[in-house]
Amino acid sequence: MWTGGLAILLCGAATADGRAAARPGEAPKILEDLAARLKEKLAQALPRTEKDVVYGEAHGQKLKLDIYFPAGHDPATSPRRPGIVAVHGGGWRGGDKKDMGLVALPLVLDGYVVFSVSYRLFGGGERARNIYPAQLDDCQRAVRWVRAHAVEYGVDPNHLGAIGASAGGHLVALLGTCDTRDNSDAALAKYSSRVQAVVDIFGPTDLTRDFSHLRFGLGTVQKLVDDFLGPGGKPNARDASPLFHIDQTTVPFLIIHGDKDPIVPVEQSRDFHAALQKAGRDSTYVELQNEGHGLGQRGSLAKLLSSTKAFFAKHLRGVSP
Repeated sequence: MWTGGLAILLCGAATADGRAAARPGEAPKILEDLAARLKEKLAQALPRTEKDVVYGEAHGQKLKLDIYFPAGHDPATSPRRPGIVAVHGGGWRGGDKKDMGLVALPLVLDGYVVFSVSYRLFGGGERARNIYPAQLDDCQRAVRWVRAHAVEYGVDPNHLGAIGASAGGHLVALLGTCDTRDNSDAALAKYSSRVQAVVDIFGPTDLTRDFSHLRFGLGTVQKLVDDFLGPGGKPNARDASPLFHIDQTTVPFLIIHGDKDPIVPVEQSRDFHAALQKAGRDSTYVELQNEGHGLGQRGSLAKLLSSTKAFFAKHLRGVSP
């Protein structure tokens, strides 16, 4: 019976208004037209993405980001929307901008334009030169690039947030506590790299601490930090620590950390939050119970997303919880 119904649907004898229905040979064309219309409707209803947009270059390496647009957002006609810069983790030596898709999509559905950023990673070979502050310079450049292209993408340059996890949390914390370090590019010189609000997800904030007792892969967290800081060592550690950049220009923070984190001790976020409050800065701290360095516990992701949405709504849109 269902097969016969499908045949009538595709090739039925007549339409509802009495006109002759499509003949069997015309059915594929009708389906093609229907598929095209459905595709158009879906395109209007789903977020749109632009992949691998180049925002700069360093030592011959193109720096790229992915842009996630809310459904129906037209930069030419839509009202300017708040933007959010998303920065992935990976120990400053791994990870990818696509890793932030899990966080980016809910924010896009909330109406933000999200820019998921790649940056120079350090490691062996040519990447050995990508020590701190290369990653900070790239992220600051990305923020300034977004502001320079705000009209093109329909973004409000005065309402930009940043969100990052692990090493990405460390970098976005610097975006909220530091002004532009390298302002040598005349094309971006007039744009600020300071965002208006930061969500730091279990990022290290004090690299002067001793991490030698913590394991990371086959080595220790201390070895990872030392490699990241390069020959500058301890002097670089203080400069690379958001904790020591807190002042009266520091932006509002939401800090999220698991209390069982074996890589970035939870004290990093507790102490950072306390220092922000002592300085009279706006800081909200969410501690995830029995959570490690990730979001493996039931309910952790939901709590992170609800806290993040409320925080950005307050600080980028002026909407109280």
